[in-house]
Amino acid sequence: MSATVSIGLPVRNGAQYLMRALDSILSQTFDDFEIIVSDNASTDDTQRICCDYARRDARIRYKRQSKNIGLSANFNYVFEQSKGLYFKWAAHDDELDSRYLELCVWSLERSPDAVLCHSLLQYIDENGAGIGVYDSALAGTGSEDPVKRFASCVLFPHPGYEVMGMFRREALVGSLLIGPFHSCDRALVAELALRGRFLKIDRPLLLVRDHPERYSRKMFRPKDRLAYHSPRDATRFTMPNWRLYGEYLKMVPKNLSDTRQRWRCYAALLRWWCYNWNAVRLAIDPVAIAFPNVVKTAEQLKQKWISPAPGAGQARRKSRFDNDYL
Repeated sequence: MSATVSIGLPVRNGAQYLMRALDSILSQTFDDFEIIVSDNASTDDTQRICCDYARRDARIRYKRQSKNIGLSANFNYVFEQSKGLYFKWAAHDDELDSRYLELCVWSLERSPDAVLCHSLLQYIDENGAGIGVYDSALAGTGSEDPVKRFASCVLFPHPGYEVMGMFRREALVGSLLIGPFHSCDRALVAELALRGRFLKIDRPLLLVRDHPERYSRKMFRPKDRLAYHSPRDATRFTMPNWRLYGEYLKMVPKNLSDTRQRWRCYAALLRWWCYNWNAVRLAIDPVAIAFPNVVKTAEQLKQKWISPAPGAGQARRKSRFDNDYL
C-alpha cells in the first residue's frame, strides 16, 4: 500500500546539511510517508549518509545517478518515482518543522479543490540561527478565479518557494514540472495556479537555509545557470527570461478552455512587461550572451538601490523562536 505522502529529495554534494534535512523529515508528527532520495552523482559524503539512513528507516528509498543529470532531471526523477496521494519536494539544505506534513495534509484533505499547500518561510543561516520570516503574499492564489491566481503569480515578485510546498500529486501530472531553465520554479507555480487554489498556513513551518553555496547566491552567468539545470544543454545560448515568458504564454491555452479566461490571462501577460523590471530583464537577455557578467551587475544594482531580492532579503527580522508564530 502506498504512503499518503511522497517526499522527493534530489541532492548533489549536499553532505554538509543533508543529515539535518533528513532528521527533520523523520521527526514529523505525521509518519505515513516515503522519502525518495536521488543522489545526482555526488562526489562528497552524500552517498554514505544516504545509505546509512536508508538502512535505518525502510521509508527511505535511495537511488544514485551514475552521472550528473542536472537539477531539473533530478527533481523530476523523484516525482516520477513517487506514488503518494500528496507530493513534496525537499531540499537537502532546508529543514521542516515537526508539524509540517501533519498540517499540510490536514489542510488539503479539507479543501479538495486546492492543489498546493505551503507555509510562511523561516530563513536560517548556515548554522541554523534565525534570519527572519518571509511571506510571499501571493494573496490572489486563494481565489476561485484561475485568472486572479495566475496574475498573482506572474505579476508580483516572489522567490518561487511555493514549489517546495505540498502538492496534490494528480495536479502535477502533465504539468511543466521542473523545466531546464532559470526561473522554472516560477513557471510551475504559475501553471499550478491555473489548475487550482493554493492554501497557506500562517506559520513558518519550512526552514530555508540561506548560505553562500546556494544556487541563488552562487550562480549568475546564464550559461552556468543552464548547465546547473541541464548539463547536456551547457553549450547552448540561453535567454531565460524570454523562455519564462514563452512558457507563461503556452500554459494558458493548455490549462484553460474558457476563451474569456484565456484572454484575461493574456491581458495579465501584457501588463507583465511593466512589472518588476521585466522589460529590462528581457532586454538584458540577448546582451548577456556576449557579456554574461551583466546579469550579476544588474541584479546587484537592483538589490542595492531599488529593492532586495524576494526571500531572505525581505524577511521580517524575527527569530525562529518568536512566540508570535508558534
